[in-house]
Amino acid sequence: MKKINLSEAENIVGGTFVCTKEFAWVGSGNNRTCQLVTTCADKFGGVRKTYHPAPVASCPSNPTTPS
Repeated sequence: MKKINLSEAENIVGGTFVCTKEFAWVGSGNNRTCQLVTTCADKFGGVRKTYHPAPVASCPSNPTTPS
């Protein structure tokens, strides 16, 4: 039996997430707020998004809604 380290084991079990971060406007009309959107996907294709308030200067000047 081959010994493996923790990061190799997580890749086999599916515990590793691939994450991307972007600043985006969230909401509609006058209720838009700048948010840091973190999108994480596991090796099985499960996707999870989290939103955290961010300074207005961090968001693009042309408001877009994250997909």
